[in-house]
Amino acid sequence: MNLLVVKKPFEHSSPSQVELYRGCPRKWFVSYVLGLKAPSTPSQELGTAVHSVLEAYLTTGAEPPNTAAGTIAKTGLHLLPRPGTVTVEGKVTIPGAPVPMVGVIDLLDPEGSATGNPGILTIGDHKTSADKRYMRTKEQLAGDVQLNCYAHYGFSKLPGANIARVFHTYFGTRSSWSDQVSVMVLRKKVDEEWAGICGTIREMRADAVKDEAEVRQVPTACGAYGGCHLRDRCWGAGKGQVIDVPREIPAAPQLPAGVTIVETTSGGTSVDNDILASLGLSPAPTAPTAPTAPTAP
Repeated sequence: MNLLVVKKPFEHSSPSQVELYRGCPRKWFVSYVLGLKAPSTPSQELGTAVHSVLEAYLTTGAEPPNTAAGTIAKTGLHLLPRPGTVTVEGKVTIPGAPVPMVGVIDLLDPEGSATGNPGILTIGDHKTSADKRYMRTKEQLAGDVQLNCYAHYGFSKLPGANIARVFHTYFGTRSSWSDQVSVMVLRKKVDEEWAGICGTIREMRADAVKDEAEVRQVPTACGAYGGCHLRDRCWGAGKGQVIDVPREIPAAPQLPAGVTIVETTSGGTSVDNDILASLGLSPAPTAPTAPTAPTAP
């Protein structure tokens, strides 16, 4: 029996959708346009619970409970600012995207005072991870879609700001550890990354009106993260009937003259203090590093 699927209008984008599309356009199409998303995994549900605990701590100072999520959150509280000193933005609309973009910002410190970077826009994101080897490097962080979207949001609120510190705070899920990776990014580089992100969203909008078979597949993505839940569908078995729902697709806004759609990466330890020096600022303090707990046998 065929599965009846109704195509959904592509009315909202998000940083995670952009990342998914860049990994495999077909997977994004089936997940978001056809609505056939993979069910949440226990590790994802645990990550959501840890985020809730950290949000409560940062906003009200609530101590983490004696639960699995609370125990994980406790390991990294020393890496976070004091409760009540930063903004937990929650869901925000990120301006300027070809298709309206929404995101969830875990930590925003517009002036940088609460996070040890006075005068520097600071944006942080919580991440749970089974192992330290999955942590992003500084170079990867500087090109991270999510953090560049959030830095673009922060710069839109602070027209006079020209530099931002973005960071991931990691919380171990299989053993007791925490760590933090951060990098300084210039507004110019964030603007370049944002232009590339907008270019990707235009491609998504174009693909959203196609038939499933017309949307590009990336075979190397089929085995990523334990295997894609859509492998059987993409390669023939289980393909369903699709009903196309008519709707208007908004026209793409024109980029300002001289702006090129590019995708760049930047960052790394060597660039942080160079950026600060060029703006007449002192080097950023080094984030404290939690002692690593012995690995359980």
